Amino acid sequence: MDKIKDKKTMRISIKDLENKIDYLNRITDNKFDFTLESAYGAYKLASFDGSIDALSCGLVSKKELYWNICSMVIGLRDYSKEGYYARTKV
Repeated sequence: MDKIKDKKTMRISIKDLENKIDYLNRITDNKFDFTLESAYGAYKLASFDGSIDALSCGLVSKKELYWNICSMVIGLRDYSKEGYYARTKV
């Protein structure tokens, strides 16, 4: 499991975002081909060669994008077959 930084004192670098996106691509088996895009000093998570804004939040700061990706990773992990569905009986 990847480490989550302290929200109050952290500075997010491009490398932090790239590492988090690489991890996201690994846990989704590269089905969505997530990439980092930037314009005017803001960033977004894009998929399918930039044709789709994956989080539908538009261009945001590095820190906001980092935490949005962290939330997406946690959600995918919780609701994967090994996570949520394995713990519940339907």
